[in-house]
Amino acid sequence: MVHGVVLRNRPDRDAYLVALQGHSAPILGLLPHREAVFSYKVHDTVVAAVSECGPSIARLSQRSVWYYRRMTEFVLRPAIEKGLIAVRRIACSEKAKFFKIALEPLIETVNVYQLVQRDHREFRKYTSQVPCIVRWSPDIESYLLEALRPADPRAVKRCELYREAREAVLHVAPGQIGKILGPGGMNVALAAKLTRYRIDVKEATAHRTAEYAA
Repeated sequence: MVHGVVLRNRPDRDAYLVALQGHSAPILGLLPHREAVFSYKVHDTVVAAVSECGPSIARLSQRSVWYYRRMTEFVLRPAIEKGLIAVRRIACSEKAKFFKIALEPLIETVNVYQLVQRDHREFRKYTSQVPCIVRWSPDIESYLLEALRPADPRAVKRCELYREAREAVLHVAPGQIGKILGPGGMNVALAAKLTRYRIDVKEATAHRTAEYAA
């Protein structure tokens, strides 16, 4: 992540002009309005990720998966440096009100949910979206079910895996499919991004309901 100060709003470029800090020579960045999480005024401080380096100016973003990953690593740095957890994957979307973080506990006794719970307020400094913690597992079926959080993974009664095709069919308990899909289908769509599996969701006694690709 890079830190900077807003020099001015550039309506002609539909972006904020930002002076990046921490460099011996002046470096400028453009943060497009559609890539900004918050609204800024002149002299406001900005934290963003560099999405593209031009010859004279850098393009910045607060919505890219790279930004979310760097932000997560920054907020959780104490636990990462202590060797308690590792950030495995991030899944985000402009359409969602939350983003998903797949964390691997490096010590068996570490509870990744409790560990991150106290850092929720820190995330709010950098994004308006709520972090949703997923426990990463090398077992793909366990990981797929975990990736459905904040929905209850126990709503899935059967999971069919097709590893070579990277596809999964989830049979969900009647009455629970809406919670698994989430508003606008975003919950299962982010789960597909997080696991890189195409996820086909069915009600346990019904025909196919929805399909989402990673």
